[in-house]
Amino acid sequence: MQTDSSLIHADIFFFITTIAVIIVTLIVIVILFYSARIARNVAEISDNLKKESNEMLADIKTFREGLVDRGLKFVSMLDALRRFFGVKTKAEKKKPTRKIRVEDAQE
Repeated sequence: MQTDSSLIHADIFFFITTIAVIIVTLIVIVILFYSARIARNVAEISDNLKKESNEMLADIKTFREGLVDRGLKFVSMLDALRRFFGVKTKAEKKKPTRKIRVEDAQE
């Protein structure tokens, strides 16, 4: 009688363990499936960010080049107007001062 009872307990234990392993396996499969989808979405987002950042860098470079070109044209136009109207800049207004050394003055 005791061997029959322990066999029944063993069968019940293995049945419950089998059901638990199947449930845990299904849960792990679902988690892996969603993890793979999340990883794929993150990779797509990363690729899009990389493309957009490269386009933004190109736009900024073009904008900077345009500013430099327009800035140089503006500065040269201002210089031409100053020369035309005879306006002197601070550098032109300063007269070069000549330093005389004491030794040169005594000679």
